[in-house]
Amino acid sequence: RNASTDGLRIVYHAGGDIYLLDPSNGNHMRLEIDFNSPKIQASRKFVSASNGFQDYTLNQDASLVALNVRGKPIAFGAWEGPVYQQGDRQGVRYQHINFHSDSKRIVVVSDKGGSERLEIHNIKESKRPLVLSDLDIGRPSQMKLSPTENLAAIVNHRNELLIVNLNKKSLKVVDRSKHNIIDGFDWSPDSRYIAYSCSE
Repeated sequence: RNASTDGLRIVYHAGGDIYLLDPSNGNHMRLEIDFNSPKIQASRKFVSASNGFQDYTLNQDASLVALNVRGKPIAFGAWEGPVYQQGDRQGVRYQHINFHSDSKRIVVVSDKGGSERLEIHNIKESKRPLVLSDLDIGRPSQMKLSPTENLAAIVNHRNELLIVNLNKKSLKVVDRSKHNIIDGFDWSPDSRYIAYSCSE
C-alpha cells in the first residue's frame, strides 16, 4: 500500500512494516525504523476505583472490609492498616466477594482456567488459595455465605439455587426454576434455613 518512489526505488508498506524495492534487480528489504515515542498508551495508569466498584462486604466484627474493584478483590482494615490484593494480579476476573465465617479468609468466584470456580483466599497470609474447581457452579449471578457454617448459597444462570459445602467440597441443587432466576435469597442467622423466591 501507499507506494512512493524517488525515480529509482519504490517504498511501500505491507502488514505494518515499510519495505524498499529496487526494480533494477528485484531486491526488496524490510526497513528497520527507530521511532522514539513517549508510549503514552503503554504507560502505567491510575484509574479511580469508583468507576469499577462491583462488590463489598464486611467481616463479622466489622474490622475488615473487602471490595471487588475492576474484577480484583482487595481487603483492608476498616479503620487502618495495609491493603491486601487477593488472587492473580492480571488475566483473571473475580466476582461475588464474601467473607468466610472465620473472618480471616474471603470466598470469590474466579474465571481462571476458562470457567467459573470458587476460590478461598487467606487475606493476610501468602498461602495458595484453596480452589474448588471440580464443582459445576455454572455462571453465578449472586453468592451469600452462611453466617455460622462453611456453606455458600449460589444462584446461577441456569436458575438454580445451590448450596456448596466449602469443607467437604460438595454441591447440592436446592431448587430450580423453569421460568426465571431465583432471587431475594438469604440465610437465617443460625444457618439452619435459607429463604428465597422462586418463579413457578
